[in-house]
Amino acid sequence: MELTVNARNVNLTPQLRTYVERKLGKFDGKLDNIMETRIEILEEPTRSALDRTVIRVNISGANITLHAEERAENILTAVDRAFDSINKQIEKQKGKWQEKDKGGETIRTESPEASPAANRNRIMQTIDMGIRPMSLSEALAEADIIKDEFFVFINSDSGENPSILRRRGDGKYDLIRTELE
Repeated sequence: MELTVNARNVNLTPQLRTYVERKLGKFDGKLDNIMETRIEILEEPTRSALDRTVIRVNISGANITLHAEERAENILTAVDRAFDSINKQIEKQKGKWQEKDKGGETIRTESPEASPAANRNRIMQTIDMGIRPMSLSEALAEADIIKDEFFVFINSDSGENPSILRRRGDGKYDLIRTELE
């Protein structure tokens, strides 16, 4: 596992660096597929002294990405909070994997005996949204503003069928073109 610690506007002493690496570098023992851990420590000029120190932790692996951003009055408190946050995410992810191993349903499988009542219980929220015609560049600009994972629009450049912009983890988009059958 590759561990990178970067500091901006912070005097990172060797003792402090050792504490950060020791505290946030031991997640590879909990998950065996972690390939990289990036830690960024910085101080921002804020009105409140209680949230000037910011720590960002990004953990990436073969099939997992975890992220935590914590603010505190000092580095040690921020590191402890980030550790707790990542720990919770790891436990949640392990629970998902265990359910999958036990034969629990995943989002990609659908049981043939699923009734309409069971389907209603799976839908947690209904959101009504208007879809309007716009060019691809207009849709990209609006998707950047909205910050949702998906943005649906009618591509005025290519026709009347709806298109979908899906935001990727790296900030770029996938364009999904639909066809009515």
